[in-house]
Amino acid sequence: MIWGLVATFGLTLACVVAVSGIRNDKWIGGAVVAGILGSLALYAAAYARGAARAAFMAASHEVIIRNPLRTMTIPTAEVSRFSAGKQRTGIGNPTPGILVERRDGRCYPIWTLAREGYVWNSQKNTEAWSGVAEDLNRLLHD
Repeated sequence: MIWGLVATFGLTLACVVAVSGIRNDKWIGGAVVAGILGSLALYAAAYARGAARAAFMAASHEVIIRNPLRTMTIPTAEVSRFSAGKQRTGIGNPTPGILVERRDGRCYPIWTLAREGYVWNSQKNTEAWSGVAEDLNRLLHD
């Protein structure tokens, strides 16, 4: 919801800047700023759409992870296990949640099976996911 609001605000602001630039005969500067704001707003809109569609599915033949910006389909034969861990987001503190570990060593976060929290509760929140990881591993190996 927040990303949708950011996108709406960004697009509105881009339109206001563009119209203001045209009215004041500074249309080049207005167009540049509007283009930058519009691009950021479109990225926020794409992320908002992806966040709304995020999902996880484990079937007998494949595991599908649909995160906000990327969808991965992994055959179950290539999945080593599910683990509780800290998901690296690239920005800020890692988020405690569930990771899919492949046989070749690569790890993928499951965005829908994660929970933000305070950094000082990170270990406790990671341990809270261990039961879910065990259940998923039982399903994987049955």
